[in-house]
Amino acid sequence: MVEGKVRLGIIEPMQVTLLPPFMALVRERYPNLDVRLERGRSTALIDALRSGTIDAAVVAQPETGATTRIRWTPLFREPCVLIAPREPGNRGIKSLFKTYEWVRFDMSTIAGAAAADFVKRVAPEVRSRMELLSIPAIVAMVSRGLGVSVLPQPDAYLLDAFPVRVMTLGDTPPSRQISFVARVDETEDRVIAALL
Repeated sequence: MVEGKVRLGIIEPMQVTLLPPFMALVRERYPNLDVRLERGRSTALIDALRSGTIDAAVVAQPETGATTRIRWTPLFREPCVLIAPREPGNRGIKSLFKTYEWVRFDMSTIAGAAAADFVKRVAPEVRSRMELLSIPAIVAMVSRGLGVSVLPQPDAYLLDAFPVRVMTLGDTPPSRQISFVARVDETEDRVIAALL
């Protein structure tokens, strides 16, 4: 029987998509397990895991420099897309970057850095005056015609509320690896193992 308390960190974008079905499954399988949630950015959650403030987390895994003191379990890779205002015609990516400013997804994040590398390759002269951490805020700005952006695929509810054009970025788009992380010394802990 799995019971007790576990402190789970989760990045904000996963709270709407991954967290509800995960919590429903945990409650069904382990009704005596008390999951305490903490939201945050990947870097802060990884630091909290190292310090013992939380027991495990769902984060965007760094492409390099992942520490061996933490056990990384890949969950899925989340590709980035380009979003643009809805407009007549079918402009390509380069044309959109010539017409609109680039609304940057926070470049201190893993997905934001990957998106910035992509934009620098395809539109090195693009103008940008706005950088935001919130995917909903970026989608809202783009929906109002204030620019274009490269970011992880927005959730359907956002696209319903703020209509934008969504374009895929080829066979190898910028992306982020979403992973479950726990401290190595707790790999045998039944409570942590139950979350996987």
